[in-house]
Amino acid sequence: MFDAQIIDGKLYRAILPKDPKPARLRLQPKVHKQNHPSRPITSGNGSATEKLSAFVDYQLTPLMNTNYIPSYIKDTTDFLNKIQRIAHFSNSSGGSLLVTMDVVSLYTNIPHTEGVRALRKMLEKKRTDPKMIYWITKAAECVLTNNNLEFDNCHYLQIQGTAMGTKMAPKYACCFMAILEEEILEKSPLKPLTYLRFIDDCKLIWTSGLENLQKFIKFANSFHSSIKFTFEHSQTKLPYMGTMVHIIDNKLETKLYSKPTDTHQYLLPSSCHPKQIHRNIPPGLAIRIRRICSNLDFFNKHSENSNNI
Repeated sequence: MFDAQIIDGKLYRAILPKDPKPARLRLQPKVHKQNHPSRPITSGNGSATEKLSAFVDYQLTPLMNTNYIPSYIKDTTDFLNKIQRIAHFSNSSGGSLLVTMDVVSLYTNIPHTEGVRALRKMLEKKRTDPKMIYWITKAAECVLTNNNLEFDNCHYLQIQGTAMGTKMAPKYACCFMAILEEEILEKSPLKPLTYLRFIDDCKLIWTSGLENLQKFIKFANSFHSSIKFTFEHSQTKLPYMGTMVHIIDNKLETKLYSKPTDTHQYLLPSSCHPKQIHRNIPPGLAIRIRRICSNLDFFNKHSENSNNI
């Protein structure tokens, strides 16, 4: 990239590995799930591709918005803003459903070839310079194919997917899902009223009944050999991104949702922190609750709960 004048000398020296070491693999238990399965996390700090992965991550940042990914959700506040724009919808026949879809182990199931192809398509949508597209995708390939790691004093090379822990992984996965979902929604005979996504967590409003929803899920699961979806549905309420979304009078209402494993632990006044930190915790929590609760009844109920504020 330096020889091709894509990067300058300063960036070249920043990306170049200095005394690199292998990435380290650790297993993080999912304590909120049955039997506590583990999530493999690769710490790439100090690895040969750490800075190169950060370079790719930076180049993909401009793609992370609804201009290029219509379903894109940035965070909980962005999700709330988007569903507030959804007009009332008919639920007189009881056919409207709240649906969440989750991709099974997305990061480790993205084939390298298809992932890089998705990056190229997304960069072309932004009308990125073809020369730059070539080098960004080459850099991504380098990160993906040189993901060596150490576990229990043994060395391994990850041959499929991207590591959970390398900096470019979330945006790389988001670009892959953007192209995949575009094809699924285009070719599916049945489509949701609303489709939103945060990396691998999808939120749908479905108005065609449970039987047609099952057909849609079956179609989505048959579309790609390694990308499979699990889903939950409800006619009344369903959690998503720290909120509980309700259907009330043909309208979406939201309130705060906490996982059963949330211990609601906050800083003690005796802890060694500046006083303003302690003073700001209660109003900060109250603002969060008010932002998430779409009506005063929900807000009053949650604000009276000492676990929430």
